[in-house]
Amino acid sequence: MNPFNLKRTKMTVKQFSLAWTVFALVGLTSFICKANSQISKGPSDSKNVHQMKNNSPSNGQSNSLGKSHSKSQRKAKTPRTESLAKKWSLKYLARASNTLLVINDHILAKEKAICSLEKKQLRKVQQNLKIIIDEKIASLKPTQVQDIVQMSETCEQSCSCDIFSYYFEKGTEHQHKSYAVLAAHKAQATATEDRLQCAKKFKEFCKSDLMTALKK
Repeated sequence: MNPFNLKRTKMTVKQFSLAWTVFALVGLTSFICKANSQISKGPSDSKNVHQMKNNSPSNGQSNSLGKSHSKSQRKAKTPRTESLAKKWSLKYLARASNTLLVINDHILAKEKAICSLEKKQLRKVQQNLKIIIDEKIASLKPTQVQDIVQMSETCEQSCSCDIFSYYFEKGTEHQHKSYAVLAAHKAQATATEDRLQCAKKFKEFCKSDLMTALKK
């Protein structure tokens, strides 16, 4: 056998062994990198899954919102508010609304209010009055529109233009919108002193059945 050929054979084996060692090292390095990448992703993926679970309806969030919404709907309309709405005219309720606005101004200015109401109690009374006014407007028949129009023509005398404007805004007919604009203009033109005088002329409201109902 030619020694030269034998020498070449031995060199080839060494080269092959070296190449295989390099290949094995590269493969091992790649495996380690992938393993580290999976480990680093693990906590974030787990965190994302945890967040998804927390945001899912199974934790009762959507149910609680639904219950809250349904409660507000039930509170907005009850047989009690419907019966109260039938008891007083829209003009009477509008005068009450003006008086509450004056009382609110007095409380903010830390002055003696017309009716002895605390700030927290006033908010409750105002909310209840709005519910009753909404019920009153909803109960009015189309045949009563002309009467409302006539009362709105002199609404500035009782400082009730705000509520008449509110009523006309809810109307579906085009002519209601023009009445709403007119009443709203009168309401904006009503001075603070005028509102105060209207409230003083309506002092009986403080001890009225309406005030008693609004406090409940």
